[in-house]
Amino acid sequence: MSNYISSKIKFEELGAMNDKKGEHFLIDGKIYTCDYVNDPSYIDDGVLNLSYYELLDEDGNVSEYIIAFDKIEDVENPQEWSDEYNVANQYVLKFN
Repeated sequence: MSNYISSKIKFEELGAMNDKKGEHFLIDGKIYTCDYVNDPSYIDDGVLNLSYYELLDEDGNVSEYIIAFDKIEDVENPQEWSDEYNVANQYVLKFN
């Protein structure tokens, strides 16, 4: 994903839904899911320094969107992933 153009996308966090596993997001009238089953992916290329998960579309296929978390700089002795990444300020990106 180097040499990319990305856009922050407006979304609504729906949280967990009774009939589906994972966390759900409403984007342009469609529901996308992040199941957090796999480990996060990372981008640290001098421009972006973030961790992300791919969002799945309503059919369970990987979509064009990711849920991203910025790296928190100067964290000493992180005990888990959420100590290093800003989970309180997640955002959705689409790479064009």
